[in-house]
Amino acid sequence: MTNLSRENDTRECGPGVREAPVTPSPETEIQAPLAKTFSGTAGAPLHSEPRQFPTTDVFTLLVSVINEFETTGKTPTAAGVSARMRVVEPDFSIARTDFSTFRGITKAAESAGLVEAHRAASDYVLKLVSVEDVRGATLRPDLWRAVQDWTYGARYAFDRNTKTTEQFAGTIPSGSVEVPSIDKATVLDWMTKFASRPSGSLTTQLTEALREDDPVSAFYRVIRGDSSVKRRWNRRLRSGILDTAVKWSARNAIPRKDIFTSAAAPSSPPAIAPTRLSASSSVAVSPPDVDLRRRILTILESMPLHELLRLPIPLEHSLNR
Repeated sequence: MTNLSRENDTRECGPGVREAPVTPSPETEIQAPLAKTFSGTAGAPLHSEPRQFPTTDVFTLLVSVINEFETTGKTPTAAGVSARMRVVEPDFSIARTDFSTFRGITKAAESAGLVEAHRAASDYVLKLVSVEDVRGATLRPDLWRAVQDWTYGARYAFDRNTKTTEQFAGTIPSGSVEVPSIDKATVLDWMTKFASRPSGSLTTQLTEALREDDPVSAFYRVIRGDSSVKRRWNRRLRSGILDTAVKWSARNAIPRKDIFTSAAAPSSPPAIAPTRLSASSSVAVSPPDVDLRRRILTILESMPLHELLRLPIPLEHSLNR
């Protein structure tokens, strides 16, 4: 990794021109540095065109630098992040992007749901979007399944164009990003930490269950006996999956809207009129039934794949009507 002490170094931009570190104020946006010029004479070797940075690459670099600042405990100010981006990627300059100012980059990244910017005393402070910022959002079902599938050898790819996630083998498809799957060891670590929290008489049972030959199944067997504990675990599991997906999307500059079916759940659900199961059915579904169905679907969404595969489903539901 490049030495952080080079953050304030100057860099040669051409004959007689040096680029100084940017130190903007909240009222002054960071201007694009001068672009390099290339010329040649007869018999001289031709210079290649300077590298251009598409928006996706700019976002990826921005996010990686902000993450570096947050990991090392430094405050990611706009000036510091901008300077560090040019240290990490020496060819980077705003003149080689589709933006005219660094503030334009951060605004676009905010719109994409990747970062947040807050005005401080002398500069803007940037931060990565975290799972707390997307609480209530619903992850796309295909992406949800991919993140929590720890089947050995299973690999999934997210297509940037279609916004869909599909399993693949061999080389990752062009235009796609591999999706990280939460492995069994990670889930067991979550279960162990969950079991260590006070939960009444179930604490000992959960701890003992995790020592069995099949700890995951044993863990679920125990929590089925207490609906309150089961709900708490489902919330913990959902939070872990969302956190994994949000960090992965940020690292790869994937806009938040591309991985969620909705930005956030409404603060209070609207009134729902009684509906029917189907056009041919005469049985109405009352509002309490609708609420119950929603709760069941929420539970199913939080269950791991191996548990879902064990659920008994009547054959008639697989038939086309």
